[in-house]
Amino acid sequence: MNEVICRLLPVLAALNLSALLLCVWLSRSDIMNALRPAGKKALWFAGALTAIQACVYIFLAGKKHLIYIDEFWYMEAAKNILVKGWAPGYAKAIGWPFLTALAYLLGGISGYSAIGMSILLGMLAPLAEFALGFALTGSFAIAAISAFLLAFFPYAITWAASAETGTASLFFTVLSAFFSALYYKTPNRRLLWLALLSWAMSAQIRPENMILFGLFAAGIFLLSEIKTERKAGFFLPWLCALSLALPNLLIFARFQSSSNWIEIESAGTAHGSNISLSNLWQNTLHWGVKFFDGSLHPTAFTLAALAGAAYLFVKNRKAASWLGLWAALLYVFYFSAWFNTYGSTLELFPKTKLYLFFYPAFCIFAAAGFRLPFLLRQSRRLGWLAVVTGAWLAVGMPRYYRQARIREPKTELETKMLEDIKKIVPDNCVIIANAPVMVKAASFYSTVCTDEFLRLPPVREAPLRSQCPLYLRDITTEFKMMGFDRLDKEMTAGFNLSPYALFSQGGSEYGLYRVSPKPRAGKKPAAPDKLRR
Repeated sequence: MNEVICRLLPVLAALNLSALLLCVWLSRSDIMNALRPAGKKALWFAGALTAIQACVYIFLAGKKHLIYIDEFWYMEAAKNILVKGWAPGYAKAIGWPFLTALAYLLGGISGYSAIGMSILLGMLAPLAEFALGFALTGSFAIAAISAFLLAFFPYAITWAASAETGTASLFFTVLSAFFSALYYKTPNRRLLWLALLSWAMSAQIRPENMILFGLFAAGIFLLSEIKTERKAGFFLPWLCALSLALPNLLIFARFQSSSNWIEIESAGTAHGSNISLSNLWQNTLHWGVKFFDGSLHPTAFTLAALAGAAYLFVKNRKAASWLGLWAALLYVFYFSAWFNTYGSTLELFPKTKLYLFFYPAFCIFAAAGFRLPFLLRQSRRLGWLAVVTGAWLAVGMPRYYRQARIREPKTELETKMLEDIKKIVPDNCVIIANAPVMVKAASFYSTVCTDEFLRLPPVREAPLRSQCPLYLRDITTEFKMMGFDRLDKEMTAGFNLSPYALFSQGGSEYGLYRVSPKPRAGKKPAAPDKLRR
């Protein structure tokens, strides 16, 4: 049964995306009518914003893998979907690998194709944010400011330039929220299908987005001006959308419930449930404060968001409540989980991919806060207050760009090396790697796990008998928590490693080494040529 569902998942994702695109086409007049009041200046703004983002991603942001080894699981699943039609052995959400498979189809099987798809969605997310802000508030200024804030939020740039799921999830949730806002204003069957299929697609990418079906339902009561009749035409889209997303959730839930992540991540020092009220309390104390203490963004942003939320709650209480409910649902879910599951360290950085999901709502609140003095029309002093707060935000932001690892030589080198070895390593080579999936994700080389190569003689024999056994010394050899640094020392001690191809950047050097047994006493092997890049 599990294999049947796994074979079915790419088909469901394809149906979901195809149906969504069809609904976008059928609802194009509704979408254009909703945005038409923004005028031609909206097109100028969208063009300028996209151009600036393109420059940032081309010239400033480093293209790199950040989460080891999840990103490579997604990429290998994408390769298998493209080659085999499904992803055997893959137990996580199918949506992002399916989109990555489309990127492979267009740009070739490459890590940079996966990153390129993420960047594309990262550039589209602020445009969806603009549409959402305008649909909810009717203010061009608030919509434009919120889109600008989201586009250049440092962690949004960092994660978009990786192959993680976060950016794709961000785009589809913001897009779904926009389609939902359209439905609330003009309830019709086309927009109902559009919104629900979009929420289903977001759940294909990250299954926890299933909770946002509840957000859509709440919005019907909060924001819809005309109550929808409860007929078959209303329930059928719900049934179809949930049916498309539910199998993906079942596979993912089985994977997540298969282990006690608290015990695994804490090496047995902590005990408890993967999701609990105790986690919610502890995570709130340790991680919830990060929204307010300047860890993620300048204090000016926090003050503007609080002021904007208060203003919107007075002037547009239903929209403000809906945005607040969005953030609250995410908060209860993520902070009730064992937070180290999302990052596996006590560092803040890995968890910023989750904090990012709160910012569509936060950016609209902050935009209203920056716009507030002008909306009140009281005095020039209030206008200057907005200018000073904006300047405070701009001055404080560079620190966060450095903190967000927009450029990181080691991970950029690793990403580039995994692509370059395909240009210089013959197809008949066997690559010994700490994490073979990192090699197999975008190539077709035979691989062997370093740990098994060292421990199991039968596994070791085949690579050593091949014409080209190569050991990959890469970024994973620095991962002490996984024991990969120990494996590297054992390889150095147990085998003769001769440089085959070396890659360097920013003071780091990784590479491939030809592997051979240690020579017997009295024999000295000839030094092979070395290719340095």
